[in-house]
Amino acid sequence: MKQRYWILSLLLPLLLPSCKLYDALFTTYDPQPTPDTIVLSIDPQRTEVQYLTTDSTYRITRYWMDTYGNRLYKCLEEFYKKGRLVGPRYEWNEQGILTHKSFWDEGVKIDTAMEWHNNGALKEITVFTAIGNPQMQYRAFDNNRKQTDTVYFDSLGRRNDQIKFYNAEGRHIETYYYRNDTLLNVDIYKDAYTILDRKAQQLADKKMKEQKSRDSVDIVKRTNPAAFDYDPERVLRIVDDPTW
Repeated sequence: MKQRYWILSLLLPLLLPSCKLYDALFTTYDPQPTPDTIVLSIDPQRTEVQYLTTDSTYRITRYWMDTYGNRLYKCLEEFYKKGRLVGPRYEWNEQGILTHKSFWDEGVKIDTAMEWHNNGALKEITVFTAIGNPQMQYRAFDNNRKQTDTVYFDSLGRRNDQIKFYNAEGRHIETYYYRNDTLLNVDIYKDAYTILDRKAQQLADKKMKEQKSRDSVDIVKRTNPAAFDYDPERVLRIVDDPTW
């Protein structure tokens, strides 16, 4: 009988409600609540709002703020699922003008991505395949002049062609040559070089004309020396301008 009391004296503390083992075995805990909104201050001009849901899908929205802390416009909006970008992604500048729009599928950019300058003019447009490889691309300045010709990519998203670049005035300034997406060569056209080339060509043309004139005078001297001796000024005028 005493042996039974001795066993009970060992088991009794384990059965007390205050015991941790008892709590672990017999107590049910409520799960900690998950916040559905997280607000994070990025800097004095922006704030980030993250909307959470139970299926691991959430949206992040950033806002431009004024000096008093009031929201002005959206700065960014993007959607995530299990940590990967999904769906549309947007960006706006401080004036509330849309500057970026793209589409994502599990962290891969697909479909058509577009960017705009701060004045709303088209800056860049890129078309992607379903697996994220670029197909074509076009860039432009904020005055709507093209920055490059349309760039085309092969099935693997590689450049295999020459790409011409233009300045904001529309003048061709550079050409890039690609093979298997590797840059091979760049041709650069500068105004200073163009002017020098033009002057060199003009000088070469002048020298050639002077040489032709001297050759013609020599021919006249050999074939008709009397005419040259009679009126050398007239001979020179005829050589310089045969229609005279």
